[in-house]
Amino acid sequence: MNKYWYMFPCSVTEKSVGDAIIDILKQLYVDPNVKVTLYISSTGGDIDSAIRFYDFVKATRLNLNTVGFGQVDSAAIILFLSGKEKTLIENCRVRFHPPTYNGPQQSQVISVQSETTNFLRQIDDRYFEILAAELPKVKNIRKTFDKGKILSTDEALKMQFATRVEKTLPINK
Repeated sequence: MNKYWYMFPCSVTEKSVGDAIIDILKQLYVDPNVKVTLYISSTGGDIDSAIRFYDFVKATRLNLNTVGFGQVDSAAIILFLSGKEKTLIENCRVRFHPPTYNGPQQSQVISVQSETTNFLRQIDDRYFEILAAELPKVKNIRKTFDKGKILSTDEALKMQFATRVEKTLPINK
């Protein structure tokens, strides 16, 4: 089995997620059993793109482990949760907050406003659906993260957000 690593030290955007998917997919074509380690340090970004990455990982049954260092905030949480093994480096910040969305211009036909609202509700529902699936110990996900929360690495372990905490980056595992 081949090992491949991918560094994600950036915002979660359509481009950064698209690049990651393409690079990882190339590795899957070379070896369908490749073990990928995704190193994440991100302040977050576009939740729709984060969900796209999560769904890609689950649909391909990718053997993905995630390692969070520095910060795993906002939309980057969804990337981190896509891993089978989820490692946080000691003192990594994990910041949850309710997703924020940008809507269309103010002067729009009401049907466009309605369609956009429905679309954003679907993304919001999917975000919390993923959190509930990946964090089964947390009861009432929406209420827990409604006002935002910053987790210590110890809290992240107790909540089963992470499977382990390390002092240094696991480079050759």
